[in-house]
Amino acid sequence: MNIDERFVERFFGRDEKVLEDIETQYGAYCRSVARNILNNATEAQDCVTDAYMHAWNHIPPEKPQSLLAYLCRIARNLAIDLYRRKRAGKRSLHMETVLSELEECIPANNEDIAETIALRDALNGYLSTLPTLVRKVFVRRYFYASTISEIAKEYGLTDSAVKTSLHRTRQGLKNYLQQKGIQV
Repeated sequence: MNIDERFVERFFGRDEKVLEDIETQYGAYCRSVARNILNNATEAQDCVTDAYMHAWNHIPPEKPQSLLAYLCRIARNLAIDLYRRKRAGKRSLHMETVLSELEECIPANNEDIAETIALRDALNGYLSTLPTLVRKVFVRRYFYASTISEIAKEYGLTDSAVKTSLHRTRQGLKNYLQQKGIQV
């Protein structure tokens, strides 16, 4: 049994100490995801704490396969929501750039759950066709909101190579979504 499975089992057993242990194991990573979006350590910590409470309230019945991905997704979504609320009039250039890049190839937010699921499945399908490095660069930029320079440094690339890879991947995604009948 891996560490995620043990943590999830402890959630099911309502062991409150699991929250301290996931903070120790995953806290820094989750905070870095939220901080990349918010550019504020205190707000990032608040999002991570809220993510833990969400996990506590939803496990069970949910049983995530990857607790780290589950927690990061929640923290990321909370950070984006907070970002949109607090900075509606004064947006950060970095986050605006990330969001505008995605607008090129992903349709606007839609409340229709069926369309959202279709988009998620199509995005996962497209990402699974990409070479590993290209997929990692894309996810680091658009899921973790990392800067071009951070991505370049992590993967030993130039800023220009990262920008080119992201541009080509967005174009490929746009074409893929159109082939799947998803309006862009």
